[in-house]
Amino acid sequence: VIHSTRNKDAVIHSTRNRRRKSLRDPSKAHDGKQNGDAVGGKEERFRPGITENMNDPLGKRRVFLKYKDELKEDDRFNVLAQALKDYPQDHTVVVDIDEETYKSLKADHLIESLEDDNEVHGLSSASTDIPFARHLAEHIPWGLEMIQANKVPRGISPVKVCIVDTGYAIGHPDLPTDGVTGDNFRPLGKLRELRWDRDLNGHGSHVAGTLAARTNNDFGVVGAGNSTDNIHLHIARGLDDNNAGYESDIVDALYKCKDAGAKVISLSLGGPKELAWKSYRAYRDIVHQHGIIVVAAAGNSGTSDDVYPASHPDVISVVAVSQSRRYWGWSNYNPQVELAAPGVSILSTTTSPVAVHADDFSYPAEHVKGSSRVNFSGSLKSCGYGTSICRAARNSICLVAWGSNSGTIESIVENCKRGGGRGAILYERYGFDSVYFLDDLGYSPLPVLHVSRTVGRYLRTHAQSSDTMTIDFGDDNSMVYTYDFFTGTSMAAPHVAAAAALVWANHPDCSNHQIRYALARTAQDRGDPGCDDDYGYGIVNAFRAHQFLSKNNCRDGNFGNEPRPGGCSIYEPGDE
Repeated sequence: VIHSTRNKDAVIHSTRNRRRKSLRDPSKAHDGKQNGDAVGGKEERFRPGITENMNDPLGKRRVFLKYKDELKEDDRFNVLAQALKDYPQDHTVVVDIDEETYKSLKADHLIESLEDDNEVHGLSSASTDIPFARHLAEHIPWGLEMIQANKVPRGISPVKVCIVDTGYAIGHPDLPTDGVTGDNFRPLGKLRELRWDRDLNGHGSHVAGTLAARTNNDFGVVGAGNSTDNIHLHIARGLDDNNAGYESDIVDALYKCKDAGAKVISLSLGGPKELAWKSYRAYRDIVHQHGIIVVAAAGNSGTSDDVYPASHPDVISVVAVSQSRRYWGWSNYNPQVELAAPGVSILSTTTSPVAVHADDFSYPAEHVKGSSRVNFSGSLKSCGYGTSICRAARNSICLVAWGSNSGTIESIVENCKRGGGRGAILYERYGFDSVYFLDDLGYSPLPVLHVSRTVGRYLRTHAQSSDTMTIDFGDDNSMVYTYDFFTGTSMAAPHVAAAAALVWANHPDCSNHQIRYALARTAQDRGDPGCDDDYGYGIVNAFRAHQFLSKNNCRDGNFGNEPRPGGCSIYEPGDE
């Protein structure tokens, strides 16, 4: 028997093959490089995306303060006057306080509780090292086919899915605009609102494209929702441009989703600390009182640690699998894991301050500081490791597989320039996608970019042709609309959200609990027989869930009627 995360309302009975595993090396777990899937590597590459302290540099901490009514009549009411957020119905405020004030209030009989307003971050990393082929037309992502979303028919009634993230690049040609609505977000302590329809980070737009990129437009990618006829989007922004926010920001976003009429909420974010009681109750209220399905990323640290909100019992916790249906070794594994979904090397829409345009796609790049910012178009020439003058680069762009024996960046760029090159694109040849290995250039008249190993290996195929590449710096006020491969449970969560919406669009009479039950019952079992800590019930399958509900009418069915906490308690053998 495993008690709920807050030990307040629910007891989670986990009876199916539950096993606690010790901390393990994720790079050796299940899906290593010998299987052709991207795991392991430098810590920067697959970091969980959670930092320990985003609070005030002067040492203040952000807390939920729950007070007794008498505090309003007390001199100490000035604490409430400093509130960043106010929830009067709960006698709760969010405040920034120093450690001395925290200790004083903790001992005050008029204060019911003080709980940290914990930090949350998006959970993904970019550009894994899986090579990919040329895309000359609309690309059908492997994730859509794995969950069989393409087999689910057009629904009876569209379902609104709400994404809480870093925003939405509404100008991206592969993201829908019709019917898309949203709410802005003001970070705590900031005067300026962040717009929902802009995304300077790119994480939110990648999640949105994974879920609902345009179909039948002859270019780009297809979202897992497979049709805007089935899914309408609402964007309730809850993270800033650094992919960071607070629990209270996400709670506010949940209710904006509810007010917008959302039936499914997708959260590709999380934090390592247990939810405050205010947040815990909000998720319970959203699911049980408002009938919404909440899906969240299980975490990317490769440990058995809980990540919240995914480990809340009313939230569907999702881990990532690769194209070979193997568990991605950096997914968190624990008894709250409920479903698995595609999450390794997921190609989707995103944004970037710099891009390389090739074929029908635009790929993100990093500008190497000290080089010029001049847009340039020309053919691409392979210049090896950049150790000698690149004679083939005249009036072209040099492509260099950068490594520790390539010399300094200055010498690489000089060899490109002396060969007549007009620009340089560098990629890490040893498999790490981090830009942090590159030093700044003192000065270069050539534009110099760094791209991921994935993109670099793809661009190398162009170096044998006369295809034209374009280096595009956009402008100071906007990002370039691009595509990129992201990996993480952040990418898995929108696949499950899309599956839930597709199934619900075809079976609008079902409750949120019945849809959740159907997804769990029909998932493709992986790993140990039955439900386990790695895969939960298995890989979500939208078509099989649709078939199940077509045979078992929700109005007459005796399944999913009793709300159950998450993990392996949703469906047990013998359930009708």
